[in-house]
Amino acid sequence: MATIREALKRLQQLRLVEVRHGDATRVLDWRRSGGLEALVPRRRLRPSFARDLFEARRLLLVEAARLAAERRSGEQASALRELAGAFAAARDEGAP
Repeated sequence: MATIREALKRLQQLRLVEVRHGDATRVLDWRRSGGLEALVPRRRLRPSFARDLFEARRLLLVEAARLAAERRSGEQASALRELAGAFAAARDEGAP
C-alpha cells in the first residue's frame, strides 16, 4: 500500500494525475498539465542533454514571466500586490 501511495504522489507531482481525498483519482492530459519532467525519462537521458533541456525551459519561463509582467493590466497588478502582501503576512506569522 505504501508503494502505491508513493507512486501516486509522484504522479501527482508530475501533474499526471489528480488525487482528491475521498474521491476518484483522475488521469490528466499530460499535454496540458504535465511539466517537462513528465516527458523526460531521467534514467535514459545523457546528463548534458538534460542540462540543456532544463536550461531551455528556464529561459522560456523567464521570457514568459517578462511578457506577462509587461502585458498585465492595472487590475492584475493590484491583485498581485494584494497576493504578495497576503503571502508576506502569512510567512511573517509562521516565523519564529
